[in-house]
Amino acid sequence: MLKALPMAFSMSCPFARSVLVVHLSSTLQTKRIQEATKAGKLAEFTADFHKALNKLEKDVGFSKYKNSEIRFRWCKIGIRAEWKPVFEDAKDFATEQGRMKFVRPLYRLLFASKLGKRMALETFQAKRQIYHSIAAKMVARDLGLA
Repeated sequence: MLKALPMAFSMSCPFARSVLVVHLSSTLQTKRIQEATKAGKLAEFTADFHKALNKLEKDVGFSKYKNSEIRFRWCKIGIRAEWKPVFEDAKDFATEQGRMKFVRPLYRLLFASKLGKRMALETFQAKRQIYHSIAAKMVARDLGLA
């Protein structure tokens, strides 16, 4: 597992500095992602930002985490950045995870994004029956299907 990112990488991107992940507990990793989001570091989605996301995914592998909190926050960051590699993982996560705490915000983010709108609609319509009736009703409302 990654001990630390190279110094040149960490200094090249403000987001990378704020989300620099060392092999820590999942709680601390989740907190760092939240802090980067709240600090407004996610507003500038440039090629450097996408490179930073690629590097973090390669070195840390957030999309492979089984911890739902970490995976959820990683998907949120990637969707907001319109970062293509995260969309398929977000779709898989939304269909594996039935908790409205994760499913509803993921569908809303996908639906609001340029790359994910169609995916959100198609995935929800195909998988609607797997969700609890209340979750399905709320997501359908969010997607303008109700």
